[in-house]
Amino acid sequence: MGVKLKNWEQAKRMLKDMDNRMTKKVIEGTMRKAAKPLVRSAKSKAPKGDTGNLRKSIGTFVSKSSERKKNLKAGIWAGPRTRGSHKGFHAHLIEFGTKKRKPTKGEYLVFEVDGVLVFAKEVAPVKPQPFMQPAYQESKGQMEQVMFKEFGNEFQKVAKKYK
Repeated sequence: MGVKLKNWEQAKRMLKDMDNRMTKKVIEGTMRKAAKPLVRSAKSKAPKGDTGNLRKSIGTFVSKSSERKKNLKAGIWAGPRTRGSHKGFHAHLIEFGTKKRKPTKGEYLVFEVDGVLVFAKEVAPVKPQPFMQPAYQESKGQMEQVMFKEFGNEFQKVAKKYK
């Protein structure tokens, strides 16, 4: 659908209408739709582990305004969640691995495992098990297609007024 602009005033009005249409709700809704292939892929690639907490934690969530840059209207994150009932706090350790760890204070590292305190002088390294980065690489084309389609629909709605 083509739009024939007659003058700068009309162009300014159209851009203003587009800005008004691109509300936080529209942007976040589009981004959530676009993130679905990433979430699906990440869940399938994440190691299950004993509890399944990592896989269960993967989803989308809205970024707080303090976490967003001031010039953005909205922000959606996709990946392991840590708030509420979600327990994806260890995702980065799985994705990137760890080196051998020793206590920085005291003689032992202390962990609670199934209600029992475990004392260790050191903890062996954990090999990386990437799941988010491969999921992103696999799904980025699909995510772009969804965003182009959804935002394109919004542009079409504004363009109809200026035909």
